[in-house]
Amino acid sequence: MKKLVLMLAVAAMSLPGALLAQDQELEALEREVVVEGITLPVAVEVGDHLLELNGTGIRRAFFRNFYVGALYLPEPMSSTAEIISRHGASRISLNFIRDVSLSRMQGALDDGFEDNTPAEARAELADEIEQFKSFFTPPKEGDRINIDYDPDRGTIVTVNGEEQGVVEGAEFNLAVLRIFLGENPADSNLRDGMLGLD
Repeated sequence: MKKLVLMLAVAAMSLPGALLAQDQELEALEREVVVEGITLPVAVEVGDHLLELNGTGIRRAFFRNFYVGALYLPEPMSSTAEIISRHGASRISLNFIRDVSLSRMQGALDDGFEDNTPAEARAELADEIEQFKSFFTPPKEGDRINIDYDPDRGTIVTVNGEEQGVVEGAEFNLAVLRIFLGENPADSNLRDGMLGLD
């Protein structure tokens, strides 16, 4: 009986802390920031994982802004090496400021894989890469494309909240992360912004 009373007392003591943590999570999920006119959540959920905004950057090319990129992680990280070594749930959110053709979008993905993943690894991931590219349609101004990684499912692409498909495998997701965060990204300022360095 004493043991039961003690267990109930411990449970009662821990309950306020659990409720507080839950309230903080809900509060975080409701907060927003505005970047270049794009409203972004401060925290998101990917599967069972709560992720927080790590940093944002703007994809620029030909003197034009194309999208605001946002990186979400379980905790702040400021280097690609750390993100890869502690590989877990993540979100890369692409928030388009202007229309982009499908050929340009898929060409950028091809270049990203080629510039940041060795040829042998690309060959092994060839089917996954083609599957991933097939999930994309021509982005329009105002579109939001999320590239999530849930360790229980794989790499998930959603467009304006609608799931387009999933590619399984941790190695594939690492290749996707390197497109944006690798040594040879299409836009180093975008990478540095998402890493919280800019």
